[in-house]
Amino acid sequence: TLTGGLFEIDKDIISLVTTNTYRLAYSQMNIEKDLEEEYKVILPGTTLNELHHLIGNDIEKIEIFINNSYVRFNYRDIIFISRLIEGKFPNYRQVLPDNFKSIVKVDRIGLLNAVRRVSLIARLDSNVISLKIDRDRMSIDSSSSEYGKAHEIIEVELEGPEQSIDIDADYIIDVLKVLEDETVKLLLNGPLNALSVKKESDDNYIYLIMPVRPGS
Repeated sequence: TLTGGLFEIDKDIISLVTTNTYRLAYSQMNIEKDLEEEYKVILPGTTLNELHHLIGNDIEKIEIFINNSYVRFNYRDIIFISRLIEGKFPNYRQVLPDNFKSIVKVDRIGLLNAVRRVSLIARLDSNVISLKIDRDRMSIDSSSSEYGKAHEIIEVELEGPEQSIDIDADYIIDVLKVLEDETVKLLLNGPLNALSVKKESDDNYIYLIMPVRPGS
């Protein structure tokens, strides 16, 4: 988890956002109570990690209590209390795309394993990999001036024009490891815009990876 995460409650929707300017994770879910007041608080990254280990993917009822300094979670017979971080969270909504030029459906494990193999060369240099999507296949490449090149090809389903983008290998590995769907969606708007990763079965979760620009 990144340094801190935005915990946002607006009426009957609760959202959680983490970012470090190079990547952003956003998820939302509905809550039982329709609140009149909007809440925005920043939780420490350590708190988010502990909550993930405590709750995991359990959908059992959780009670949340918030004041100006602390947040409390009641889960089963456990009470978890955390301080809040003071400060202003970046305006994440301005970077969340409303639409996409291309949608790529790909086997999650197949993509994860291919990226891991290619990253063996990438991490010896800049850790950058190149994704190129052409019709029904994706090529994944990396190169090192000292150690050579790595190249993988996997099958995909492409809706929209061909795409290419350079990204940090570790960022896409991180998200592919935690998603559980067999198939994931990659959503693209060109090489200079963020790559979005979604579950095939759930639009309430989105993970953005900023591109590595040529020469950077």
